[in-house]
Amino acid sequence: MSGTLHPALIPLAETMASLDLPPISEQSVEQVRAGADSWAQMMGPGPECARVEDIEIPVRHGTVSARYYLPEGEPDLLVVYFHGGGWVSGSVESYDAVTRMVAVEARAAVVSVEYRRAPEAQFPAGLEDCVDALRWAAKEVERLAGRKIPLVAMGDSAGGNLATAALLELKRLGENPVAAQVLLYPATDYGPNTASYQEFWEGPIFGGNCVEWFWRNYVPEGTDTTHSRISPLRATDLAGLPPAVVVTMEFDPLRDEGEAYAEALKAAGVPVIARRIPGVTHGFFAMLGIFDDPKPAMRQVRSDVDVLLGR
Repeated sequence: MSGTLHPALIPLAETMASLDLPPISEQSVEQVRAGADSWAQMMGPGPECARVEDIEIPVRHGTVSARYYLPEGEPDLLVVYFHGGGWVSGSVESYDAVTRMVAVEARAAVVSVEYRRAPEAQFPAGLEDCVDALRWAAKEVERLAGRKIPLVAMGDSAGGNLATAALLELKRLGENPVAAQVLLYPATDYGPNTASYQEFWEGPIFGGNCVEWFWRNYVPEGTDTTHSRISPLRATDLAGLPPAVVVTMEFDPLRDEGEAYAEALKAAGVPVIARRIPGVTHGFFAMLGIFDDPKPAMRQVRSDVDVLLGR
Protein backbone atom coordinates (compact mmCIF):
# COMPACT_ATOMS: atom_id res chain seq x y z
CA MET A 1 0.00 0.00 0.00
CA SER A 2 1.03 3.58 -0.56
CA GLY A 3 1.97 6.14 2.06
CA THR A 4 0.47 9.52 2.86
CA LEU A 5 -0.91 11.96 0.32
CA HIS A 6 0.94 15.29 0.17
CA PRO A 7 -0.81 17.80 2.51
CA ALA A 8 -1.26 20.28 -0.35
CA LEU A 9 -3.22 17.71 -2.36
CA ILE A 10 -5.64 16.62 0.37
CA PRO A 11 -7.98 19.66 0.00
CA LEU A 12 -7.99 19.22 -3.78
CA ALA A 13 -8.83 15.52 -3.52
CA GLU A 14 -11.60 16.29 -1.00
CA THR A 15 -13.03 19.06 -3.18
CA MET A 16 -13.08 16.88 -6.27
CA ALA A 17 -14.76 14.07 -4.34
CA SER A 18 -17.40 16.49 -2.99
CA LEU A 19 -18.31 17.75 -6.47
CA ASP A 20 -19.82 14.34 -7.26
CA LEU A 21 -18.98 14.71 -10.93
CA PRO A 22 -19.95 11.91 -13.30
CA PRO A 23 -17.03 9.59 -14.07
CA ILE A 24 -15.13 10.35 -17.25
CA SER A 25 -16.52 7.15 -18.74
CA GLU A 26 -19.97 8.81 -18.67
CA GLN A 27 -18.86 12.14 -20.10
CA SER A 28 -18.67 13.29 -23.70
CA VAL A 29 -15.38 14.12 -25.38
CA GLU A 30 -16.36 17.79 -25.27
CA GLN A 31 -16.99 17.62 -21.52
CA VAL A 32 -13.66 15.92 -20.88
CA ARG A 33 -11.81 18.53 -22.93
CA ALA A 34 -13.62 21.37 -21.17
CA GLY A 35 -12.66 19.85 -17.81
CA ALA A 36 -9.01 19.67 -18.85
CA ASP A 37 -9.08 23.30 -19.97
CA SER A 38 -10.69 24.36 -16.68
CA TRP A 39 -8.01 22.50 -14.75
CA ALA A 40 -5.31 24.34 -16.68
CA GLN A 41 -6.92 27.70 -15.95
CA MET A 42 -7.12 26.82 -12.27
CA MET A 43 -3.39 26.06 -12.19
CA GLY A 44 -2.59 29.57 -13.41
CA PRO A 45 0.11 30.92 -15.73
CA GLY A 46 3.64 29.62 -16.00
CA PRO A 47 6.88 31.59 -15.66
CA GLU A 48 8.03 34.22 -18.13
CA CYS A 49 10.23 33.15 -21.04
CA ALA A 50 12.47 35.27 -23.22
CA ARG A 51 10.52 34.23 -26.29
CA VAL A 52 7.29 32.35 -27.02
CA GLU A 53 6.20 31.81 -30.60
CA ASP A 54 3.53 29.75 -32.33
CA ILE A 55 4.99 27.81 -35.25
CA GLU A 56 4.06 25.11 -37.77
CA ILE A 57 5.85 21.78 -38.14
CA PRO A 58 5.75 19.88 -41.44
CA VAL A 59 4.46 16.31 -41.06
CA ARG A 60 3.50 13.60 -43.52
CA HIS A 61 -0.12 14.74 -43.80
CA GLY A 62 0.63 18.48 -43.98
CA THR A 63 1.48 20.52 -40.87
CA VAL A 64 0.73 20.56 -37.16
CA SER A 65 0.84 23.56 -34.86
CA ALA A 66 3.44 23.87 -32.14
CA ARG A 67 4.68 26.44 -29.63
CA TYR A 68 8.33 27.34 -29.27
CA TYR A 69 9.78 28.54 -25.94
CA LEU A 70 13.16 30.09 -25.32
CA PRO A 71 14.23 30.78 -21.71
CA GLU A 72 16.44 33.61 -20.54
CA GLY A 73 20.09 32.78 -21.12
CA GLU A 74 21.52 30.27 -23.54
CA PRO A 75 19.71 26.89 -23.59
CA ASP A 76 21.81 23.75 -23.84
CA LEU A 77 19.00 21.26 -24.52
CA LEU A 78 16.25 21.24 -27.13
CA VAL A 79 13.16 19.50 -25.73
CA VAL A 80 10.35 18.31 -27.96
CA TYR A 81 7.38 18.05 -25.57
CA PHE A 82 4.32 15.85 -26.07
CA HIS A 83 1.51 16.88 -23.73
CA GLY A 84 -0.72 14.55 -21.77
CA GLY A 85 -4.48 14.37 -21.76
CA GLY A 86 -5.22 10.78 -22.70
CA TRP A 87 -4.70 11.34 -26.44
CA VAL A 88 -8.13 13.07 -26.33
CA SER A 89 -7.85 16.21 -24.19
CA GLY A 90 -4.95 18.50 -23.37
CA SER A 91 -3.41 20.91 -25.86
CA VAL A 92 -0.44 23.17 -26.40
CA GLU A 93 -2.49 25.99 -24.89
CA SER A 94 -3.66 24.09 -21.80
CA TYR A 95 -0.07 22.91 -21.22
CA ASP A 96 1.44 26.37 -21.68
CA ALA A 97 2.30 26.74 -17.98
CA VAL A 98 3.93 23.30 -17.92
CA THR A 99 6.09 23.87 -20.98
CA ARG A 100 7.10 27.32 -19.75
CA MET A 101 8.21 25.66 -16.52
CA VAL A 102 10.18 23.04 -18.49
CA ALA A 103 11.95 25.79 -20.44
CA VAL A 104 12.89 27.76 -17.34
CA GLU A 105 13.69 24.99 -14.85
CA ALA A 106 15.40 22.66 -17.35
CA ARG A 107 17.19 25.57 -19.09
CA ALA A 108 15.95 24.28 -22.42
CA ALA A 109 14.51 25.50 -25.67
CA VAL A 110 11.14 23.72 -25.92
CA VAL A 111 8.89 22.82 -28.83
CA SER A 112 5.42 21.76 -27.63
CA VAL A 113 3.64 19.74 -30.32
CA GLU A 114 -0.09 19.93 -31.14
CA TYR A 115 -0.37 16.36 -32.39
CA ARG A 116 -3.72 15.21 -33.71
CA ARG A 117 -6.11 13.98 -31.03
CA ALA A 118 -8.55 11.13 -30.77
CA PRO A 119 -11.30 10.26 -31.37
CA GLU A 120 -11.34 12.47 -34.47
CA ALA A 121 -7.87 11.17 -35.37
CA GLN A 122 -7.29 7.81 -33.71
CA PHE A 123 -4.07 5.79 -33.55
CA PRO A 124 -1.70 6.01 -35.35
CA ALA A 125 -2.36 9.65 -36.37
CA GLY A 126 -0.97 11.33 -33.25
CA LEU A 127 1.98 8.96 -33.13
CA GLU A 128 2.88 9.74 -36.74
CA ASP A 129 2.83 13.46 -35.91
CA CYS A 130 5.20 12.89 -32.99
CA VAL A 131 7.62 10.82 -35.10
CA ASP A 132 7.66 13.54 -37.75
CA ALA A 133 8.08 16.30 -35.16
CA LEU A 134 11.19 14.61 -33.76
CA ARG A 135 12.63 14.18 -37.24
CA TRP A 136 11.97 17.85 -38.01
CA ALA A 137 13.46 19.05 -34.72
CA ALA A 138 16.63 17.03 -35.32
CA LYS A 139 17.17 18.96 -38.55
CA GLU A 140 16.31 22.33 -36.98
CA VAL A 141 18.32 22.22 -33.73
CA GLU A 142 20.78 24.94 -34.69
CA ARG A 143 18.07 27.25 -36.00
CA LEU A 144 15.88 26.78 -32.93
CA ALA A 145 18.63 26.93 -30.30
CA GLY A 146 21.34 28.94 -32.00
CA ARG A 147 23.86 26.11 -31.90
CA LYS A 148 24.11 22.33 -31.94
CA ILE A 149 22.78 20.95 -28.63
CA PRO A 150 21.28 17.60 -27.57
CA LEU A 151 17.71 16.81 -28.59
CA VAL A 152 15.46 15.38 -25.87
CA ALA A 153 12.03 13.77 -26.31
CA MET A 154 9.80 14.48 -23.30
CA GLY A 155 6.19 13.58 -22.62
CA ASP A 156 3.81 13.05 -19.74
CA SER A 157 1.08 10.44 -19.41
CA ALA A 158 -0.33 9.85 -22.92
CA GLY A 159 2.44 12.13 -24.18
CA GLY A 160 4.93 9.82 -22.48
CA ASN A 161 3.37 6.95 -24.39
CA LEU A 162 3.71 8.87 -27.65
CA ALA A 163 7.32 9.84 -26.90
CA THR A 164 8.51 6.32 -26.28
CA ALA A 165 6.41 4.81 -29.08
CA ALA A 166 7.85 7.42 -31.46
CA LEU A 167 11.38 6.49 -30.39
CA LEU A 168 10.63 2.81 -30.99
CA GLU A 169 9.34 3.71 -34.45
CA LEU A 170 12.50 5.70 -35.23
CA LYS A 171 14.59 2.76 -34.01
CA ARG A 172 12.73 0.42 -36.38
CA LEU A 173 13.49 2.84 -39.20
CA GLY A 174 17.18 2.89 -38.30
CA GLU A 175 17.08 6.50 -37.13
CA ASN A 176 18.41 7.76 -33.80
CA PRO A 177 18.25 11.57 -33.68
CA VAL A 178 17.39 11.84 -29.97
CA ALA A 179 20.04 12.06 -27.24
CA ALA A 180 17.74 11.27 -24.29
CA GLN A 181 14.12 10.61 -23.40
CA VAL A 182 12.18 11.87 -20.39
CA LEU A 183 9.00 9.94 -19.56
CA LEU A 184 6.78 11.50 -16.90
CA TYR A 185 4.24 8.99 -15.50
CA PRO A 186 3.94 7.40 -18.96
CA ALA A 187 1.24 5.03 -20.18
CA THR A 188 3.18 2.02 -21.45
CA ASP A 189 0.67 -0.85 -21.61
CA TYR A 190 -2.92 -1.03 -22.84
CA GLY A 191 -5.47 -1.87 -20.19
CA PRO A 192 -5.64 -2.14 -16.38
CA ASN A 193 -2.96 -4.78 -15.93
CA THR A 194 -1.15 -3.74 -12.74
CA ALA A 195 -1.65 -3.56 -9.00
CA SER A 196 -1.47 0.25 -9.05
CA TYR A 197 -4.46 0.34 -11.41
CA GLN A 198 -6.53 -1.51 -8.86
CA GLU A 199 -5.16 0.41 -5.88
CA PHE A 200 -6.03 3.76 -7.47
CA TRP A 201 -9.08 2.74 -9.49
CA GLU A 202 -11.10 5.55 -7.89
CA GLY A 203 -8.29 8.10 -7.56
CA PRO A 204 -7.33 10.22 -5.70
CA ILE A 205 -7.77 13.03 -8.27
CA PHE A 206 -7.22 10.69 -11.24
CA GLY A 207 -8.20 7.03 -11.27
CA GLY A 208 -7.68 3.90 -13.30
CA ASN A 209 -11.36 3.95 -14.28
CA CYS A 210 -10.56 7.11 -16.31
CA VAL A 211 -7.68 5.52 -18.18
CA GLU A 212 -9.83 2.83 -19.77
CA TRP A 213 -12.05 5.49 -21.37
CA PHE A 214 -9.05 7.26 -22.89
CA TRP A 215 -7.62 4.05 -24.30
CA ARG A 216 -10.94 3.17 -25.94
CA ASN A 217 -11.11 6.55 -27.64
CA TYR A 218 -7.49 6.44 -28.81
CA VAL A 219 -7.26 2.92 -30.23
CA PRO A 220 -9.62 1.84 -33.03
CA GLU A 221 -11.72 -1.24 -32.34
CA GLY A 222 -10.05 -4.40 -33.57
CA THR A 223 -6.49 -3.05 -33.30
CA ASP A 224 -3.78 -5.30 -31.86
CA THR A 225 -3.25 -3.51 -28.54
CA THR A 226 -0.17 -5.59 -27.74
CA HIS A 227 1.81 -3.92 -30.54
CA SER A 228 4.68 -1.84 -29.17
CA ARG A 229 3.41 1.27 -30.99
CA ILE A 230 0.49 1.16 -28.53
CA SER A 231 2.02 -0.75 -25.62
CA PRO A 232 5.77 -0.01 -25.51
CA LEU A 233 6.11 -2.32 -22.52
CA ARG A 234 5.34 -5.23 -24.89
CA ALA A 235 8.29 -4.39 -27.19
CA THR A 236 10.62 -7.36 -27.66
CA ASP A 237 13.74 -5.30 -28.39
CA LEU A 238 14.45 -2.08 -26.50
CA ALA A 239 18.22 -2.16 -27.00
CA GLY A 240 19.72 0.96 -28.50
CA LEU A 241 16.99 3.36 -27.39
CA PRO A 242 18.15 6.72 -25.98
CA PRO A 243 19.06 6.96 -22.29
CA ALA A 244 15.93 7.54 -20.23
CA VAL A 245 14.71 9.45 -17.21
CA VAL A 246 11.47 7.85 -15.99
CA VAL A 247 9.49 9.65 -13.28
CA THR A 248 6.49 8.04 -11.60
CA MET A 249 4.09 9.18 -8.87
CA GLU A 250 3.23 7.23 -5.75
CA PHE A 251 -0.57 7.71 -6.01
CA ASP A 252 -1.02 6.94 -9.70
CA PRO A 253 -2.72 4.08 -11.55
CA LEU A 254 0.06 4.31 -14.18
CA ARG A 255 2.84 3.99 -11.59
CA ASP A 256 3.60 0.30 -11.96
CA GLU A 257 3.67 0.20 -15.76
CA GLY A 258 5.98 3.22 -15.87
CA GLU A 259 8.35 1.54 -13.45
CA ALA A 260 8.10 -1.75 -15.33
CA TYR A 261 9.11 0.04 -18.51
CA ALA A 262 12.10 1.58 -16.76
CA GLU A 263 13.17 -1.91 -15.66
CA ALA A 264 12.68 -3.29 -19.17
CA LEU A 265 14.89 -0.54 -20.58
CA LYS A 266 17.57 -1.34 -18.00
CA ALA A 267 17.38 -5.04 -18.86
CA ALA A 268 17.96 -4.13 -22.50
CA GLY A 269 21.11 -2.22 -21.59
CA VAL A 270 19.64 1.28 -21.88
CA PRO A 271 20.99 3.73 -19.25
CA VAL A 272 18.05 4.68 -17.02
CA ILE A 273 17.47 6.93 -14.03
CA ALA A 274 14.09 6.09 -12.48
CA ARG A 275 12.49 8.08 -9.67
CA ARG A 276 9.19 7.73 -7.82
CA ILE A 277 7.94 10.96 -6.23
CA PRO A 278 6.22 10.16 -2.92
CA GLY A 279 2.89 11.54 -1.81
CA VAL A 280 1.69 12.88 -5.15
CA THR A 281 -0.67 11.87 -7.92
CA HIS A 282 -0.88 11.61 -11.67
CA GLY A 283 -0.65 15.05 -13.27
CA PHE A 284 1.92 16.27 -10.73
CA PHE A 285 3.94 18.39 -13.18
CA ALA A 286 0.77 20.29 -14.17
CA MET A 287 -0.02 21.25 -10.56
CA LEU A 288 1.89 24.52 -10.50
CA GLY A 289 -1.09 26.37 -9.04
CA ILE A 290 -1.14 24.12 -5.96
CA PHE A 291 2.49 23.98 -4.84
CA ASP A 292 6.02 24.68 -6.06
CA ASP A 293 7.14 21.04 -5.92
CA PRO A 294 7.05 20.50 -9.72
CA LYS A 295 9.77 23.13 -10.19
CA PRO A 296 12.54 21.44 -8.15
CA ALA A 297 11.37 18.10 -9.56
CA MET A 298 11.93 19.43 -13.08
CA ARG A 299 15.36 20.72 -12.04
CA GLN A 300 16.11 17.18 -10.85
CA VAL A 301 14.99 15.84 -14.23
CA ARG A 302 17.41 18.22 -15.89
CA SER A 303 20.21 17.08 -13.57
CA ASP A 304 19.41 13.46 -14.36
CA VAL A 305 19.55 14.15 -18.10
CA ASP A 306 22.98 15.74 -17.62
CA VAL A 307 24.17 12.61 -15.78
CA LEU A 308 22.94 10.38 -18.61
CA LEU A 309 24.64 12.60 -21.19
CA GLY A 310 27.90 12.59 -19.22
CA ARG A 311 27.81 16.32 -18.63
